[in-house]
This record gives sequence, C-alpha cells and structure tokens, in this order.
Amino acid sequence: MKVSISIVWFAFALLFFWLGRDQWIEAQKSMPPFEIPKHAYELSGSGFRLEIDVRGTPLDQPFEKFADEFNAYLEKQNQAANTSKRRAAWAYFIASGTAIVSLLLELRGGLFDRPPKASERTV
Repeated sequence: MKVSISIVWFAFALLFFWLGRDQWIEAQKSMPPFEIPKHAYELSGSGFRLEIDVRGTPLDQPFEKFADEFNAYLEKQNQAANTSKRRAAWAYFIASGTAIVSLLLELRGGLFDRPPKASERTV
C-alpha cells in the first residue's frame, strides 16, 4: 500500500511541477503592440507624393489615435495576464512541494496505515 500511494504522490508532484513550469513560461510572453500598416503614397524614384486628408485632418490621424489607445489597453491586459500566470505558477509549485512532503511522510511513517482493530487496542 505504501508504494502505490507513494507513486500517486510522486505523479502529483511531477504534474504540478510541470504545470507550474508551463505557467511560468507563459507568463514571460506578451501580446505584441498593434501597428497600423503604412500606406504607400509615394512612388519610388519620382518626386510624386500623395497626401489624403478629410476636412483638413490627415487620413491616418484617427487610426494612430486608436492604435495608441489600443496599445495602452494591451499593455494593461499583458500585465494583468502575466501577474495572474505567475501567481498560478507559484500555486502549482507549492502544490508540487506539498506532494513531495506527503510522499516523504508516507515513505517515512505511513500516513495511511490501517488503524488497529478493536481486539488489538490496549486500553
């Protein structure tokens, strides 16, 4: 019985460590900033340049403002997601450590030994 329970604790320790490692790696990743594609208004080699505006406002100005606001939002979301993933990783590492402690306690003394029968007890 001791060996089979010990295998289960060991499996849990490995599983939780692997999940924690995976969350830690994911916490290092972030969504890249949003970039507006540049328009080709110039013909290469010629002096010709086309500028488009709507009522005196350059065409790309609203898109640039949107990109700046969206990138600020993305940065906040990246920070929140990375913090959450780091917390999850630490929780998995703690669970892995708990499983290892349980494994060692089981191998040392047998936490799940059968209680003595009524006839075997001393009063």
